[in-house]
Amino acid sequence: MHTLRLSLEVLYTGITKKLAIRRKVLCDKCHGYGGPKEKKFTCKVCKGRGQVIQLRQLGPSMMQQVQSACDECHGVGEGFEEKDKCSVCKGTGTNSAREVVEVHIPAGTQNNKQFTFYEKGDEALDVSPGDLVVVVQQEPHAIFKRQGANLFLKKSISLFQSLTGFEFQLVHLDGHKLTIKSKKGAIVPPGAVQVVRGQGMPLGHGTEMGDLYLEYDVEFPKSINISESEKQSLARCLGVQEHKREIITAKTTPTTDEDVRMDDEEVFLEDVDLTEERQRWAEQQELQKKKHGALEEDEDEGPRGATQCRAQ
Repeated sequence: MHTLRLSLEVLYTGITKKLAIRRKVLCDKCHGYGGPKEKKFTCKVCKGRGQVIQLRQLGPSMMQQVQSACDECHGVGEGFEEKDKCSVCKGTGTNSAREVVEVHIPAGTQNNKQFTFYEKGDEALDVSPGDLVVVVQQEPHAIFKRQGANLFLKKSISLFQSLTGFEFQLVHLDGHKLTIKSKKGAIVPPGAVQVVRGQGMPLGHGTEMGDLYLEYDVEFPKSINISESEKQSLARCLGVQEHKREIITAKTTPTTDEDVRMDDEEVFLEDVDLTEERQRWAEQQELQKKKHGALEEDEDEGPRGATQCRAQ
């Protein structure tokens, strides 16, 4: 297994990468035997199994069996006398070889895509060599998020741009530029999503492309200084008429002369952090529980100094 990390720009255009790999190949001199076939003998330590079992003491009256490769024959089960070993591979039957493979990454290749090179793994005598598997991993991108063949982009715009329109230039992954304009007269609310068809990632080996989605975040100013005339002009532009709207939260009953009339109360809003507010609510509830419990204890004890009359 080999991991190939590529940027989103490279996956957009495609690329051919050359990988230098090292693998074990059969020795050309001894053809993988490690020495003369007629002089090979069975390992006396492991009895040809290639594995040995050892006992390890873990504690008083506690033993563990551990199976490991034989050190004498290196897990082969057979060997040669030192004088009979192949002079090239030293009796192992294989040598380390460097090889270059080319990995063709088509445009639009998906994340975690696997490319298999058959029989490019390690070689061993009388065993089919394994495969080399190259796994493509897409690196995170600073601007775009990818889902399949579609690209997603979060764009922050001002409140003024949200109301009056905007135009900006976007440099795509291959360097070509897109001029993106909002529709004339259209208001873009926070969280709105718009799409540019055919500007996503390449789809497959054809000419079809995914889409580019833009999600807008409207940045509201923290305060604004506006005169009364400017306020009226803004209201006319937005097509609204400022007026007080009464919100009724409960049914009202007819008033009589005996009813007490109260003047309207003007209140002001303040910014809060809901996390801090919830903490304050929890503290208030805990305090109320303590007070309620103390009152119940006082009621159970009764007035101090009071005496009870025995029933006659």
